[in-house]
Amino acid sequence: MQSFLAEHNPVSDLVGVLKALKQKYFPHLSVHEMGEFQRHLKNYSGSKITQIATQLLMLTGLKTIELRSAEWTKINSEKRLWQIPVARMKMKRPHIIALSQ
Repeated sequence: MQSFLAEHNPVSDLVGVLKALKQKYFPHLSVHEMGEFQRHLKNYSGSKITQIATQLLMLTGLKTIELRSAEWTKINSEKRLWQIPVARMKMKRPHIIALSQ
């Protein structure tokens, strides 16, 4: 009975043939670019959620995953604090964000 299984891994023959792509990071905005970026963001005609999320990211310095998985129960509007649980933080420390009015 035939099993139709390969006798060797054909991918191993490609070792060293393909170069790994270098990851490209996008540079931060300079102080001089912030005003123009804010104007473009204010006039952004796409999703309002994207516009607000971008503003929140800029104001809080959060990573996108932290913002996308935020829970309303972690935001204390009376104390104006947003606490990200230790379990969700890479450094295993609580992350508390002061919220302004």
